[in-house]
Amino acid sequence: MTTGRAVTPDWVPAPAALADLHVLAHCGYLDTCSTWHDGMAVTAAWLRGGRSAPVTFREEQSVTWALADAEKWAAVHAHGLLDGPSPRTRLGGR
Repeated sequence: MTTGRAVTPDWVPAPAALADLHVLAHCGYLDTCSTWHDGMAVTAAWLRGGRSAPVTFREEQSVTWALADAEKWAAVHAHGLLDGPSPRTRLGGR
């Protein structure tokens, strides 16, 4: 999904820093082909409205804080970084 222009969500405290991260991560990926740089670049592109979510492929825009938090936990589970449910689920969630 491409909107034609970057739109950073209102809850991002430093939109210019996100834009810089997006460019630097993309350039880092082009130089190294590392999955670390790729993950940062696609996440920044998703937050800025340039693609679907990196793990769940959801296409809702603009990205809310709750949607970003859910995507974070999907990534944690997808990469086996957490055994069992998320801390929010263990504590009863919201």
